Amino acid sequence: MGEKSPSEGGGNQAARSARLKKEREAAEAVRRAEARKPMRNTGKSDRQMMAEAGRSPTLTTGQKAAAARSAGMAANRSAIEELTARRNDTRNPITRMNLDNQINQLKQGGVPVQTTFGPGSRQGETLTVGVVRDGTYSGRQGFQPSTGATKMNPFAGAYTTRAGTRGGVSGGDSSPTRRATAPSTPEPVITPVSQAPSMSEDAARRAMMSSGAGAATRRKYINR
Repeated sequence: MGEKSPSEGGGNQAARSARLKKEREAAEAVRRAEARKPMRNTGKSDRQMMAEAGRSPTLTTGQKAAAARSAGMAANRSAIEELTARRNDTRNPITRMNLDNQINQLKQGGVPVQTTFGPGSRQGETLTVGVVRDGTYSGRQGFQPSTGATKMNPFAGAYTTRAGTRGGVSGGDSSPTRRATAPSTPEPVITPVSQAPSMSEDAARRAMMSSGAGAATRRKYINR
């Protein structure tokens, strides 16, 4: 039960990702063009211009509230579009049910919980992993706000992953990246006889035999 083929009505998420990629590339081209423009002579020193560039604009309470509402509406619409495309692409009935539930929660005023794709073809694109509505979270447990993995960002209009947590997902997968293997157990370190001058050779052999070291190591020292 994978994704539908384009002939079956699938490919919606791929088409959306391609459109968003073009939009990101167009925005980046505008930023590069602006950066190439010659600087205007303002009569200010480099230190003054750097200070002004790093200074956040001062917004009134009303302006902050308006910006938060606008961001929330945009994030809500974008999340519904994304989840709808993913729902239409899948054959899995359980996945469809979960996505339908999240879409309905968003339509009733829920706030999306999102993370960002890491390196890959979808780098920089957001992925909706859950929804918060009336204090209740539904979605992937690894991103539940109560665990501290995500935090409300009013200017993004969504809960977003915090620095130092599982913030990125791989470019070719819609699941959070996880550690694939457990740390390996180090091999026991055997001290050579030459490094234990206070111990006789026979005593060293007996100590190694009783220490639980590997059979190959014991044979090596016994047959010397």
